[in-house]
Amino acid sequence: MIFKKIICLFGKILFFSKKTRIKKKEINKIKKIAVIKSGAIGDVLMSTPFLRALRKRFPEVIIDYHIGKWSSAVLKNNPNISRIFKYDDSYFHSRNIKNKINLIKIIRKKKYDLVFILDKSWLANLLVFFTGIKYRIGFNRFGEGFANTKNVKYGPLKHEIDYYLDLAKIVGAFEKNKKLDLFISEKDRLNVKKMLNKINNPIAIIPGGAKNPGGGVIESRRWPEKKFTELIEKIPLKYTVLLLGGKSDLNYNNQILAKIKRKKVFNFAGKTTIHQSCELMRRCKYVVCNDSGPMHIASASGTKVISLFGPTNPKRKSPLTKGSIAIWKDRDIYDENIEIYGSEPKEKGYFKRINVENVLNVIKRIRY
Repeated sequence: MIFKKIICLFGKILFFSKKTRIKKKEINKIKKIAVIKSGAIGDVLMSTPFLRALRKRFPEVIIDYHIGKWSSAVLKNNPNISRIFKYDDSYFHSRNIKNKINLIKIIRKKKYDLVFILDKSWLANLLVFFTGIKYRIGFNRFGEGFANTKNVKYGPLKHEIDYYLDLAKIVGAFEKNKKLDLFISEKDRLNVKKMLNKINNPIAIIPGGAKNPGGGVIESRRWPEKKFTELIEKIPLKYTVLLLGGKSDLNYNNQILAKIKRKKVFNFAGKTTIHQSCELMRRCKYVVCNDSGPMHIASASGTKVISLFGPTNPKRKSPLTKGSIAIWKDRDIYDENIEIYGSEPKEKGYFKRINVENVLNVIKRIRY
C-alpha cells in the first residue's frame, strides 16, 4: 500500500502538466473507441449497460473491446461492439514486461481517438498512456488515475454498473436501463429446450463459482458445501434441481450430488457454454448462487436470483433484476478494502450466519 501511494504521488506530479481537456467539439469527431478490461466474467457483464450507452451516443463509431480470453465469451453476439480483441490473460495479470509491451504495441497500432480503461489500477492506466491515445477515461482509486485525461472517482458505495455508466456520461452517453446483456443465439435456445425436454419445474443451484483469472477459487465468497447440500434436500420435491457451473465446478457439484438422496437433481456443470447456461437459468423458476460470475449470468437471463453474500456488499454487485433478493449477514465484519482494492479477507467467519432456513424463507416469498 505504501509503494502504491508513493507511485501515485510521483505520478500526480509528473502528469500534472500532461492533462488534455476533452472538448465537446472533439468528441463529435471521434471515429474509433477502445474499451479495455482484463476480467472477470461478472465485471465484464456489468459493463454491458455502459456499452449500450456508448453505442447510442456513437451509432457509427468503431467500438472495440480489448479483453482477456477468460471473460471474452460473454461479449459474443453483442451488437454494441464492433470487434472483440482477445488476449491471453497473462497479458493483464502476469508481471511479464514483454507481454505488457506487446499489448501496448497492438493497441497503439489501432490508432484510437478515445479509450475507456475499466480496470482500476494505476498500472493499467499507465500502460494505456503509452498507447498514445489522446483521450483516456478511467477510474481514480485514491490517486491511481494520474495518467488519465479524465476520471471517475472510485470508492464510495454504489453499484458497479453505475460506476461504468458514470464513465459514459463524461462523453455525453446515457443509459437508464441497467439490464445486463448476454445475447443468446437461436441455436443455443433450441439446444437448451432439448436438454429440458423431460424436466419439469426446474430451479438452478450454483454452489461453485468465485474463481477469477490470475487466481484460484476465492473460498471466502462461497456458502459452505454442507449448507448447499442441506438446502437441496429441503427444496420442495415438485422442483427439479439443476446444478450449474463451469468445468472447474464439475467435481465440486459431484461431491454434493453424492451426498444427496433426492432423485430429481442433475449436474450440468461443464456441459454447457456460458450462453446455454444463461438460457437454462432463464427457463428456471429461480437461481440460488454465491456472489460470483454465474450470479451475473443469472442476472442477464432475467430470472429471479437469490444471491448469497459474504465479504462483499450486495449494494455494489447484487442482481438488479425484478424479484431478485440478496442475503447478507456479515455487515459487522465487512471490510470495504476487500472490494475497493481486491484484497484478501482477514476474517474467516463469513457466511456462518446464513442458514438454510434463511434461503428457504426467501424461496417461499418468490412469486412467479
